[in-house]
Amino acid sequence: MRKLILLIIGLSLLFSLSSVYAYSNVTTCIKITSPGEYRLTNDITMAGTCFVINSDDVVFDCQNHSINQTDVYNWDGFYLNATNITVKNCRIFDFLHGIYVSENSGSITISNNYIDSKFSIGAWLPDSSDLRITNNTLISASTVGSTIIGGIRVWDSPESCTPDVDTFFSVG
Repeated sequence: MRKLILLIIGLSLLFSLSSVYAYSNVTTCIKITSPGEYRLTNDITMAGTCFVINSDDVVFDCQNHSINQTDVYNWDGFYLNATNITVKNCRIFDFLHGIYVSENSGSITISNNYIDSKFSIGAWLPDSSDLRITNNTLISASTVGSTIIGGIRVWDSPESCTPDVDTFFSVG
């Protein structure tokens, strides 16, 4: 009887620990409304905004898969509308904004991404705080006269916000 009780306790502990480390596989564009870790398992070609994140405490790992826009340049690859969000290991092509962070979002990490935004801004970060932008490559063919309009745009952020930027920019 004692062995059975220990086995039940052991299995309960194992199942509770496995749920802590669980992640959700993503195969298509979605709206995320629950905290957790999400992993893209294939490339996506689509029209419209692909991922809308409306929940705090989300890690989205593209695992080096591509997200390609087929429509006119009027959409976002990622639209982030919460706090404590990480977007990493993505290859994002032909969106108006590769990653758009809504106003007053915070604790955002954007790392190890390749964003080719031929039409506008690779990452658009208005009025955000606690930004970590590391090891990204942003390509833009957009200019107005001799001014590059692509790359990363940060403005109206709190004075205490100094983005940690380690990113390569190029006009292609």
